Amino acid sequence: MKCRLYADRRQPAVEKNLKRNDGIDNVIAQPEAFQYEGCPLEVVDTASMTEDDRIDTYLSKAIWPAAKRNYKVRKVFGTSEVPGIFFGEQVPALIVESDAGEVLDVYPHRMSGRYFTIRSALKPRSA
Repeated sequence: MKCRLYADRRQPAVEKNLKRNDGIDNVIAQPEAFQYEGCPLEVVDTASMTEDDRIDTYLSKAIWPAAKRNYKVRKVFGTSEVPGIFFGEQVPALIVESDAGEVLDVYPHRMSGRYFTIRSALKPRSA
């Protein structure tokens, strides 16, 4: 399994007041201290990505698990008009993939009116 955290390390979680970013500062500051179901985090620094690259990644990585698991990501990572505009910049993203490359999950997401944040999906990494 691969667990990739897409975040701009220069300006972590610009939108800190958003519920979908709860607890993200600690994760970005020390990604090596966290894991997702035993999988260590690999950081993809989006500072070097263009806006188009970020939106393309959103479209290729976040839509499938949202549709498959019946949760919402469109307004988590963007707006009705511009989906994915905040992906990996104002709103960091955790993409979980199988070893075969199938995207299994994406955080944060919204389901049943509740946000499931990156921080809530992670556990402290054991020493």
